[in-house]
Amino acid sequence: MSTRSYVGTIEENAIRFIYVHYDGYLAGVGRALKLAFPTLEDIKPIIDLGDRSQLTCETEPGDGGSYAEQGEDFAPNAPTLFPFIQDNKDETIKKLIRESKKGGIEYLYLLDNGTWRAWDIYKETSKEKISLNDSCLTDLTDRVMNLIQA
Repeated sequence: MSTRSYVGTIEENAIRFIYVHYDGYLAGVGRALKLAFPTLEDIKPIIDLGDRSQLTCETEPGDGGSYAEQGEDFAPNAPTLFPFIQDNKDETIKKLIRESKKGGIEYLYLLDNGTWRAWDIYKETSKEKISLNDSCLTDLTDRVMNLIQA
């Protein structure tokens, strides 16, 4: 079994993200993002390589973790650009959450103005109406630090 996730950045008028197949939960991808990829400059080279099997604290460009680096065609594994809906970032995130569940994605991580935000997709979509602030782990710091100390 794998815990699938999307990892992305919020750009000027779009969300740009990749698929990560394994360890998408907070103690896996969430921890790596908080500790090893805190800024856009840190995560951008990883996203530029496209979809990947894993993302850990040891991930770096050229490590062979992206599907393209493993010999698959880049085009189907390239980062996805999800344009804002009528220039509305929140509505776009809500739509991405709904679309993520359809694809079996369990966690969504977005770097937004220098802060990693995370959503547990199944928890979020189990509610009748998506409320970004209620289920979003606005800052991974507390959650990740609790996991590290455990």
